[in-house]
Amino acid sequence: MSGSDRLCRQAPWRQPGWLWAVAVGLSLATQWAVAEVADAGAADAGTRKVLKIATLAPEGSSWASAVRAIDTTLAAQTHGAVRLRLYPGGVLGDEPVALRKLRIGQVQGLGLTGLGLAELCPDIRALEMPFLFADYGEVDHVLTGMTPYYQAQLAASGVTLLGWTDVGYVHILSREPVRTAADLQRRRVWQLDNEPITAALFNQAGVAAVRLGIPDVLVGLQTGLVDVVYAPPAAAVALQWFTRVSWVNVMPVNYTLGALVVEQRALATLSPAEQELVRQVSARQMERLTRETRRQNQEAMTAMLAQGLQPVQPDELQIQAFRDLVEQVRPELVGTAFAAAAAARIDSLLAAFRARPH
Repeated sequence: MSGSDRLCRQAPWRQPGWLWAVAVGLSLATQWAVAEVADAGAADAGTRKVLKIATLAPEGSSWASAVRAIDTTLAAQTHGAVRLRLYPGGVLGDEPVALRKLRIGQVQGLGLTGLGLAELCPDIRALEMPFLFADYGEVDHVLTGMTPYYQAQLAASGVTLLGWTDVGYVHILSREPVRTAADLQRRRVWQLDNEPITAALFNQAGVAAVRLGIPDVLVGLQTGLVDVVYAPPAAAVALQWFTRVSWVNVMPVNYTLGALVVEQRALATLSPAEQELVRQVSARQMERLTRETRRQNQEAMTAMLAQGLQPVQPDELQIQAFRDLVEQVRPELVGTAFAAAAAARIDSLLAAFRARPH
């Protein structure tokens, strides 16, 4: 067994479908299997209220475990009157398809990544601008401050936010070291469809990117169609992309997030006490999931380096050049990819946090 095989088998995030429950908000095609929550409560079937929850995360992932933990607590505290039925692994389709099913009532809740969330609330993208956050302290402060703003936008789209979670910081992985934008110009760089921030950055940098769906990226790396990809570390391990590259840039490019949401009309079928219970239990589990995701990404980076990937550490001038590129593109994105009001709120929260004595 090769070292990379051992890593993939030993890693707790090894399931391929876990990518964008632990990674950039991308759509994913996987082998699908339905796992329904057993009805263990004492409530009569006629009074039981079941919320169907769909997610790309596969059975056994931290995401799926968090939803099942919510269900277990709800079942215990409502005597089986309120349950969640989980549809993991993309069994109901990728995020755009699942969103359509949410709107017509086929499911009542979704575990979404940034890509899906942006369909409901485009201003979510303002949080995923490259080099926006210096650390998780800034992330947590800004997300807390922005939550009422995003809750209102999500409510206008007909959903209630039950909790945020991390996807993680995105890193560049490549066959040859990438330290500058000029390095990207000379490479075959993978690009995610329907993501305006990356598209604008690549266009400004003169990068002729190759657009591929997630299922095709590994084959693209194997055949040489692409030789530069980007993902959170746990995602790179999950999809085995790390086995087809030699270098990982330790500079985090941007932060990405996910969320658990439920359709407002479905939540309104519960009693006020049940609604509050759903909110509280979900928020606690999503906070735990965030801590777990951060740990998994840190462990994945350590594991990739231990397996032989070489770290790329750009110097300060090279990092500043990337930051300058982002600033050049920012006017193109503010007001189009996301509202200027969202960007201004985030900037204000960051400035206030950074001005505090630490």
